[in-house]
Amino acid sequence: MNEILSNINPIFIIPLIIIIGQIFFRPHIAIYFITFILFVSPVLSEDSGFTLNRLVGLIALIGTIYHKVRKNNISIPPAGLHNSFIFLIFLYLLLIGLSVIANGLYPSTISYTFDTIVGAVIGWLVLQNINEDKQIEKILIGMIVANIIVAIDFYISVSSYAGLLDTRFLNYTESVNKVSIQLAISIIAIIYLNISKWINSFFSFFLKTGPVIILIGAMFLTGSRSAFICLLVALSFIVFYSKGITFRFKAISISIFIFISSFFLFDIIPYSISRIFSVFTFDFNTIQDFDDKRFGLYETGLKIFFSNPILGVGFGGYPYNISNYSDWTSKTSPHSLYIGTLSELGLMGFIVLIIIVYKILSYLLTFIAYNDNIFCILLILIIHFVDGFFHGNYIHRQLFIFIALGIRASDIIQFRINNGMLSKT
Repeated sequence: MNEILSNINPIFIIPLIIIIGQIFFRPHIAIYFITFILFVSPVLSEDSGFTLNRLVGLIALIGTIYHKVRKNNISIPPAGLHNSFIFLIFLYLLLIGLSVIANGLYPSTISYTFDTIVGAVIGWLVLQNINEDKQIEKILIGMIVANIIVAIDFYISVSSYAGLLDTRFLNYTESVNKVSIQLAISIIAIIYLNISKWINSFFSFFLKTGPVIILIGAMFLTGSRSAFICLLVALSFIVFYSKGITFRFKAISISIFIFISSFFLFDIIPYSISRIFSVFTFDFNTIQDFDDKRFGLYETGLKIFFSNPILGVGFGGYPYNISNYSDWTSKTSPHSLYIGTLSELGLMGFIVLIIIVYKILSYLLTFIAYNDNIFCILLILIIHFVDGFFHGNYIHRQLFIFIALGIRASDIIQFRINNGMLSKT
């Protein structure tokens, strides 16, 4: 136990104590700190981050079982997708187990499985204990604060390496791609977060503008093309589908700001800026480099799938089978949630994944006219699912949290509609 605690940064001891103290009595407060810790974990070392996530997952599991057995905290009854989601996640976990039985354990299987189970448990905790819009907003605020901390830590880390601004910073604790996606979803959350009901709208403008600048700047530093594409997709969705002119104006303003700021930053971080904006160019060398690397990984993933179509090669098995189907000698991920699922969990796992994606997006779309939280969570999920074409190989913790939040937000809206408390705005 002492060895486990020694791996944890002391700054996180207080949030852990709060989580332990509140998980049995006011679980929604524990959820605020759980999500905060999960989003701020990239600032930690790999051992410390894994240990902290392991403890958080164990606490969440104990709390979930306690509330399920002893009492029910759901004051807003589940509706629509609630039970379907639990069934689909059960199938997903079952397929992981079957793939392990069929193919055995790989070195990454345990960590991937643990990450998936932690996400499922926290998602279950959210489904049981989130009953109000303001609770969802506080979770989003915690995420924004966590990602601002990550962005500031990223600036500090980059500045400590001389000459690093003319290359892509890849020496960060976690993947820069994970960090960049966290920054992108926080920008969307800030757009939809209504803090003017708490403070003067003039001051709320500055409270939102400052963090957005910090997050966009850090996203530029990551040099992540996928996060940039995902953010533009979300902003475009706001422009064309948002119900309010205010949100459209914000989306257009942020888009313009991104492009204008890129011109000023080009001389400071030329490599990162040119890398991000290469998505708009058709430079042969860029396309050839992308084709040789990423498309090669996709092609290999499909070869693995066709050789193992039912259950794949096993959860976490792509990196350890890639050399059998290609000239790749290094162990690397498939760089695609969908290709990774096909190759590791086979057609059965892929079908379950696609059903999850389709059902949650289509369901939330029916509620976007009622509530800004619904629209915000929908956009965050769109960002994650679009990024799934470029990164990942399984449903991770953050995705579980936002799917569960989307379901609870829609449950709240459905409850109000059924009781005549709400109509479309």
